[in-house]
Amino acid sequence: MDVLAGFLILLVTAKILGELVAYAGYPSLIGEVVAGILLGPSVFNLVAITPIIQFCSTIGVILLLFITGVEINPKVFRSVWGRMIVTGLAAAAIPFVIGYALGNLLSFPADESTVIAIVFMLTSIGVSAQTLIEERQLNTDIGMTIVGGAVVCAISGIIIFGILSSLNNEGTLNHYTLFIPLIIAILFILVISTAGKRVFRFIYDRTQAIHNHTLTYTVVFLIACISAYFSQSLGLTVVVGAFFAGITLNTRIHEDHEIHDSLHNMAFGILITIFFANVGLLVDIPFSDVFAPIVLIVIVVAVLAKIFGGFIGSYPFFKNGAHAVIVGIGMIPRGDLTLALAQSAIVAGIISQQIYTATILLVLVTVLLTPLFLKCGLNYLKKSPASPVVRENG
Repeated sequence: MDVLAGFLILLVTAKILGELVAYAGYPSLIGEVVAGILLGPSVFNLVAITPIIQFCSTIGVILLLFITGVEINPKVFRSVWGRMIVTGLAAAAIPFVIGYALGNLLSFPADESTVIAIVFMLTSIGVSAQTLIEERQLNTDIGMTIVGGAVVCAISGIIIFGILSSLNNEGTLNHYTLFIPLIIAILFILVISTAGKRVFRFIYDRTQAIHNHTLTYTVVFLIACISAYFSQSLGLTVVVGAFFAGITLNTRIHEDHEIHDSLHNMAFGILITIFFANVGLLVDIPFSDVFAPIVLIVIVVAVLAKIFGGFIGSYPFFKNGAHAVIVGIGMIPRGDLTLALAQSAIVAGIISQQIYTATILLVLVTVLLTPLFLKCGLNYLKKSPASPVVRENG
């Protein structure tokens, strides 16, 4: 099929199914992922992943995390930073230990057990973030805890993977392999939150003074992409840079409704849709492997481990079991980073086909189910007479 035709079919199908799902009262990303599954190799095999689709998907996730940062209330974010870190570390460490223990219990080699552990600890920020934005629950204690905790999980997973990659290359564990990935992550966040914030705001303000919204929109887009590029170059993936760049400009962009609305329309209208549809396209699993016992065990334990980790990390702050469970649900989804890890691991011969299948299915299941469970949980709290954490803060 022609490249442009494939792109158009994917976009149209994803938008139609996404809008139908949204009309039914659920997050549109569910329909968008289903569109990718239907058009991809799993069902009709009509659309292949092309460089254009892959590029638009990358820009889509950059804009999704940038907008998530833009929509965050800085006062709320600062007020719950301790909660986010503790919850994120618990939601990363506990699933990691459970994943490694499961690998040993199933008699997998140490390398394969470690990959399983990393898959267990990762969290996709975009899935829960979009659901929270659509439900208008991002700037709540629960919303901030989920997003901040997911960022910590993602960074933790990247650091652990970086350490293991260095070990595979060098064969020894030293101060360099242990601390450099952590130092890089901390320094990047500090620099973009201080010097980067001043530079980005200076550029934005000078551009605004020209009174050319087209130019300002371009500058905002470039800031998001450049931050994502440097983040990826340092081994942190694009989502970390895009997210913190959004936080640095959130008050500026909110003051200009035209820029704010244009950014939302382009991102959610086209590029974020392509990102979630591309997740569906990536699913290519033999039907016979879907119900293999090991595959089902890995998926179920991975989901429960995340809920448990998020619950343990957030419960001391909420003192409410329902709130802590919802935070755990928000930590469930895995995404593109998990897929990339699985792909590199199976190419390197570290994991078996069954574990690769389990990982792909885990991404699919969590991307589809998390929005449903998260929406149901938030609706439950809204109906509860004593649920101040689901009301927008500040």
